[in-house]
Amino acid sequence: MVLTTYWGYYGTTDCAGIGLARSNDLVNWVKDPAPLFNQDGERWPSVLHVGGTFYMAHTRDYCGTSHIVLRTSTDGLNFGAYQVLVAPQSGLRNQNPNLFFDPNTNLFYLYWWSSFGVKVRSATTVAGLSNSASEQLLIPADQCRAAPHMLYYNNTYFLSVETNDGVTWSTWIYSSPSPTGPFQLLPDNPILTDGSACLFQHVFGSTLHDYYCKLTGSTWTIDYRSADLTTAGNRSAFLTPPGGPPPAEPGP
Repeated sequence: MVLTTYWGYYGTTDCAGIGLARSNDLVNWVKDPAPLFNQDGERWPSVLHVGGTFYMAHTRDYCGTSHIVLRTSTDGLNFGAYQVLVAPQSGLRNQNPNLFFDPNTNLFYLYWWSSFGVKVRSATTVAGLSNSASEQLLIPADQCRAAPHMLYYNNTYFLSVETNDGVTWSTWIYSSPSPTGPFQLLPDNPILTDGSACLFQHVFGSTLHDYYCKLTGSTWTIDYRSADLTTAGNRSAFLTPPGGPPPAEPGP
């Protein structure tokens, strides 16, 4: 069977490129054999499909002076030359982009990690996110590590980030009535710990699907949890792995 219902763009560790995987059920995924990019330090893709165009923001030169670029495609497979969204800054990092379309404001948002913390820009078009006029700092670097991802659900904006206390990775989630904050930590944080990072949140129908990076020993994997949003009472209950509830998570 050819798996084509859902497409997932993923970045490999270090600077090994960007690939595409496909699924019919959001649980079982098959990777395409050849990467989409692997020559220029590409990493961390975020893709929106709008009006027949695929917009991909991704990190470029991750192992050097990381910065964020935009590519477009009409078929989701063949992407053109890049446009710089967030320019390189000597000695600083700009990476982990997340493209988000807000149905309330009809604006596009770019969330990303910089050496100063989580930043955001907004624009009426995806290409317009190259303009830094709207840029603002949402969460300073001393409060999180990287990997912002935005989810809008039930009139609330949920912004996930990862942290590292020098021992392990954890995932924390903030909420706000606005896509640009102010953001408040949910009371049941950290949502995930014990090596859990880079959370990607998606709602299809009434089910929340969360994909996240999991470090076990020296090996990174992508793990998956889901939740029925019609019965979940709080954000921590949204994260139930297949087969039963997650183990209790220690506090911060």
